[in-house]
Amino acid sequence: MIATLYLGVLLILCLILGRLVSHLRIPKVTGYLLAGILISPSALSLFSDGLGKSIVDVLADLRFVSDLALGLIAFSIGGEFQHERFKKMGKTVLTISLCETAITFSLVFCSLFFFTHNLPVAICLAVLAIATAPAATLLVLREYDSEGVVTNSLLILTGLNNFICLTVFSLCLPLIISPLPGVAATPVSVVFLVSLGRVFVSLLLGCMLGFLLSLFEKNITKPVERILMTLAVIVLGIGLAQMVKVSPLLVNLMVGVTVINLAKKGNILFEELEKIDLPIYAAFFALSGANLHWELLSVVGGVGILYCAGRIAGKLLGVFYGAVKVRAHDNLKRYGGCGLLAQAGVALGLALMVQDRDPSLGEIISTTILSAVILFEVMGPIAVRWAVVKSGEVKVINLLHRDEGAPFRESLREMGIHLRNALGIPVWRSERFTGEILVEHIMRSHIEVIHEETHFDQILKVIEHSRYNLFPVVDANETFVGMISFQDVRDVLYDGIMKDLVIAKDIVNPTGPCIHSKATIQEALDMFQYEKIDMLPVIDDTTAKHLLGIVTQRDVLAVFKEKKE
Repeated sequence: MIATLYLGVLLILCLILGRLVSHLRIPKVTGYLLAGILISPSALSLFSDGLGKSIVDVLADLRFVSDLALGLIAFSIGGEFQHERFKKMGKTVLTISLCETAITFSLVFCSLFFFTHNLPVAICLAVLAIATAPAATLLVLREYDSEGVVTNSLLILTGLNNFICLTVFSLCLPLIISPLPGVAATPVSVVFLVSLGRVFVSLLLGCMLGFLLSLFEKNITKPVERILMTLAVIVLGIGLAQMVKVSPLLVNLMVGVTVINLAKKGNILFEELEKIDLPIYAAFFALSGANLHWELLSVVGGVGILYCAGRIAGKLLGVFYGAVKVRAHDNLKRYGGCGLLAQAGVALGLALMVQDRDPSLGEIISTTILSAVILFEVMGPIAVRWAVVKSGEVKVINLLHRDEGAPFRESLREMGIHLRNALGIPVWRSERFTGEILVEHIMRSHIEVIHEETHFDQILKVIEHSRYNLFPVVDANETFVGMISFQDVRDVLYDGIMKDLVIAKDIVNPTGPCIHSKATIQEALDMFQYEKIDMLPVIDDTTAKHLLGIVTQRDVLAVFKEKKE
């Protein structure tokens, strides 16, 4: 009863503080964390030690919520490893991930080993430094509806980070923990093979569950039943992983990878799951905030400072070096590292595992990680937001302040109006004026364009991995030249001689429609209906026709739907 009551209060606080921090241009994830901190054992102990101790027991009872949230998160991250997307970005993100994890590990390990001269502590913390909080990253990107190179890379890098961390940790932990008194030490080769076997079992179990979900989903047509089936498989994966003592995160990550690549309606499964997962994520972050131990900040000392500094430097330098090595987009070089700073559930879970296996080593590890998480959970979501905003991958309208809830007095007035309508009493009220939403507020400024000198083979590569069916073409001065459509490409594709000679400006349609950035969304909708297309290039109001971005019919309709609601 107390646990249920506590969870209800947490969710209400999440709603209130989430809206409050959004007014301050801070991701709602931070508000959810604050909700947990406000009624954490540390905060409630200020009023009563008994109350604080009882809440500790309540948090233990609610552990299943965190397990479910981590399973959902791992499944969602696995969905980013779609074959087509990974084929396009695989080499780039894999190289960046390896560089970033190697540099992060090296910086944290070297600084801690020279400071403590304790090899197990340095290895453990260096491995845990690799992990990135998938929930914070995923939720911030979803909240701001970001789209672009940095967004896509962050999702895949987060999955790779945690996969590498979990795998290396599983292999290293048995080698560095001290054996229990009276227990003979197991040979290193046996320990290594057992650890490798557990990783293999995790991946195999995930593949099997994902295959079963992919096999049966095509026979289920109702969205609600598909959601039920997906949740059942995720929970089943958590339970089976705990039963055979393997990683639930690796299992559900592999379930997501398998489903997105095998299931006929894989994308639909992930989209439908997004409709019901927010309360679970909110509860997860609130419970994470409630479990933070602020009193540890005063005792963490040099180990904690070196860990945090080494991890931040490793993420920033690692992503920059990796992006330079593969000649990735400039935005990924500059801002990609900031998007990987968040750290929470994965690192905490592994730290507690160390404490269970080796209490003396675990005390140092868990104290350091618990104190570091306070920093990274607060600054991590803000850093992710900053990265995608600076990269130009967030629509302006998502950054503008929008009142997400009327004040209390306004709510009472609306309730009175509904009551009068129910009683048949006519109500007269004037419509409130709201600022006009323009195309520049909803356009996506980070787009992949084709330069007019691009060879036909390169055009085909752009088209192969694009989600759109029209492609803007610009000249050397970024001036809009026209559009290339599937029809234009198809006409050349069947001509074996011409396709080796054609460049973009030979097939571009210079008379294609475009829209000014200052046009209203109603004008954009009218143009979509008249031209029978689903994407328009956005240009500035000058005669130079400088390309600013694109606007899609889906984005325009979403704004009209929001205004109607």
